[in-house]
Amino acid sequence: MNLKMKECRRRYGITLGDIANKTFVPIDTLRAWEEGDSTPRDRAAARRVAEMIKCDISDLYTA
Repeated sequence: MNLKMKECRRRYGITLGDIANKTFVPIDTLRAWEEGDSTPRDRAAARRVAEMIKCDISDLYTA
């Protein structure tokens, strides 16, 4: 599980649905990133998500 991603997201009260709506990354993809089932392949999408949850992009690649 990517606890860092979940921690950042929850700190700011952002849901996976909020992220999906604003970054155009499917919610199932975000869930897989957060659960550690996969890591981002699209660096631009990862950057958009990281900016939204105010974390370092490298946090999305560590489980």
